Amino acid sequence: EEISLGGLTKTTTVTSIDVNAFDADAKLRRLTIHNDESLTVANANVFKANQVPGEIVLTGKVPTNDIFANLLGNATAAAKPVKVYVSANMGWANRPSYLDAPTEAERAEAPGETVLGVYRGGAAAPSGKALVIHRTGPFDPRGTYLIVR
Repeated sequence: EEISLGGLTKTTTVTSIDVNAFDADAKLRRLTIHNDESLTVANANVFKANQVPGEIVLTGKVPTNDIFANLLGNATAAAKPVKVYVSANMGWANRPSYLDAPTEAERAEAPGETVLGVYRGGAAAPSGKALVIHRTGPFDPRGTYLIVR
């Protein structure tokens, strides 16, 4: 029900996901991808139709619109959208152009969490394929501390 790809170290990240990569994973509920910033996703058929997991975690930098669209290609705009967890510290704080601002009803889908945006994927508001939610990631840039004595 849960798969984690890459990420043992920052250098072992996922750079490519091929067509039908998760076709045989009908019970997959959560997918973690430790993505490289140059991640490629072959096309919109990574998952079978209506078998996109309910949670996807991306620990790397913001992918392009095409890559994000392909990853969620077979997701349907529904009352219960896919929750995509990302770190605002990896470039998501500056909402990518392919994400819309969430409505109050959409924020209510993730109580207690920071919804950064909604991926509609061609659907009209208020329907969306995915809520993009902030979660601190393992590869977040470290802060700089200056100690003056």
